[in-house]
Amino acid sequence: MRSDKAAIWRMAGFGVAALLFSVLVIAVRARWVPLESLDRGVADGLNALVAPHRPLVTLMGGISRLGSFGVLAWLVAIAAILLLVRRRLRLAGFLVATTLGGLVLDPTLKLAVGRLRPVVERPVAHGGGNSFPSGHALNSFICYAVLLVVFLPALPARWRRPALLAGGVVVLLIGFSRLALGVHFLSDVTSPSPRPRVRHRRPHNRPGRPHEASIGSDNVSLRPLDPRLGAHLRGRRPDR
Repeated sequence: MRSDKAAIWRMAGFGVAALLFSVLVIAVRARWVPLESLDRGVADGLNALVAPHRPLVTLMGGISRLGSFGVLAWLVAIAAILLLVRRRLRLAGFLVATTLGGLVLDPTLKLAVGRLRPVVERPVAHGGGNSFPSGHALNSFICYAVLLVVFLPALPARWRRPALLAGGVVVLLIGFSRLALGVHFLSDVTSPSPRPRVRHRRPHNRPGRPHEASIGSDNVSLRPLDPRLGAHLRGRRPDR
């Protein structure tokens, strides 16, 4: 019963996120005046704050590179190779397929919305193509989130929440850097998206017994692991 309720809440969350994102796309496409005014005000204000300070521009540029195609591609490639070496074929396929999905989604939305990039008084960076959505923000969210979903169960329990927090901070900083560089509007980098969560279930087995990670799109939980399977994953022959 509890799992059914959790599934319903997750479906409702995804539905609300999809609805809000659809409303945002329509508002941007229709050039809704209050949203346009807010976007331009933020873009002009940040440009006036950042542009005069060259070290700050350099810092924002460095943070922005963390969401570039080159960095994300290397991260995904290294992670996929590690999974293949460990013979985790499904996880490797999930990682690559999700990342490729983001690469398809970004230009599709840019073409559908057709929003021009901000024009600021003191340009400090250049962005190619249309503005909505931010490819750096979208793809970094997808890549870092899927990396957390795949590798979070391998971390000790005490490191999981810090890892989630660090991943979220990196994604937020990448989005802010695109605003600070004047290459995107606020609404380009802010869109409702489901967030990965970690939920721990109290084990009902004896102490010291290994556990496995059950990986889902919105949830990572722990449940008891068959000792023979655990021995196999650690590269040892199971005891008969």
